[in-house]
Amino acid sequence: MEKKKVKIRVNSTRPESETVGQWMDLWLENYVRPSIRQSTYEVYRAYLDNHLIPKLGEVPLDELSASDIQFFLRDLQYHGNKKSPEKGLSSSTIICIRNLLKSSLEQAVYEERIPRNPARQTKPPKSDTKEMNVLTQDEVTRFLQNSTENSCYAAYVLTLTTGVRRGEVLGLPWRSVFIGLPWHELDKRLPWQNVVKLPLWDTEALKRMLKRRHIQLRHDPFIMITQQLSDLRSGPELMPPKTKRSQRVIGIPIDTALILIFQRCYQQKEKARIGGPYNRDQLVFCDSKGLPLHPRAFTRQFQKALKNSGIRRIRFHDLRHTVATMLLEDGKAINTVQEILGHYNAAFTAAQYGHVTSRMQQEATETLGQVLRKARSSAEL
Repeated sequence: MEKKKVKIRVNSTRPESETVGQWMDLWLENYVRPSIRQSTYEVYRAYLDNHLIPKLGEVPLDELSASDIQFFLRDLQYHGNKKSPEKGLSSSTIICIRNLLKSSLEQAVYEERIPRNPARQTKPPKSDTKEMNVLTQDEVTRFLQNSTENSCYAAYVLTLTTGVRRGEVLGLPWRSVFIGLPWHELDKRLPWQNVVKLPLWDTEALKRMLKRRHIQLRHDPFIMITQQLSDLRSGPELMPPKTKRSQRVIGIPIDTALILIFQRCYQQKEKARIGGPYNRDQLVFCDSKGLPLHPRAFTRQFQKALKNSGIRRIRFHDLRHTVATMLLEDGKAINTVQEILGHYNAAFTAAQYGHVTSRMQQEATETLGQVLRKARSSAEL
């Protein structure tokens, strides 16, 4: 005898007049939060608290229409900025909010709370791509030359020779920097009191000192990205990288390795000045108290360094774009750049830097054209 299938309704104890706000709050906290990073959760929570719940929260879940959502999206486009109500949110932010609402309603349909997903019938705004600002090689040189007195100088050098993200450079621990000797052994063998007397960031002078002390560095120094410093509401927090691809090994130039030795020396001085607990996380870059550098404070310092160098305002992330562009223009393969940047595939890298690859392809075409013209002119003689 065939057993009768019993249909079980999920959360049948829900209120009869469940609102959009009640459902989205339940969905975010119980369905989504357990499987996402804290930083991602905070972004989603802000979308709910600042936009979705104030505007749509009181609407009965089963009465929410596509028109309600479309009007809501349009309002965000023109008046969504909480700090400046006369301004709207960016298209990319509105798309994220719509996707969040759409996903929550998809779950509601699956649980038969609503018959269909009204967000599917709405139209998102056209995506606005962020302008990519890339420094020229002359600007990179000028920036580094004018930033030597900046306490974050070594961080700028490391970023411009590896393309690491802000969170990755700020979360880098000394144990993930491999230049030859282990750092605890280098601390014993290197006379830091003499390193302090060297001209600041003078890598050639440091090389000579290392040679005199018979300290040999690796010919292929590298760093390992195993964690990052995330900017959470509760404060900066060390966390694993966002994706497995972001966990990677990146080679660094010898001169960058030497700059990091100077950075180690700088921390030795700061530790002696404080005389107490200092840099418990053993980070390559920390503030004057030995605490992790706050990402936003670090960005402000970077913007100040740009201004002092007479260079236009760009995002710190644009240094990453600068590195990628320089590598591609130098003829490095797309998949090599992909591995260095930690992108999930080469196609994404190519799409990100299509303007560079297009120019390179045009130059290659012109080169081949010159070969053809040379061959034809030789044949005519």
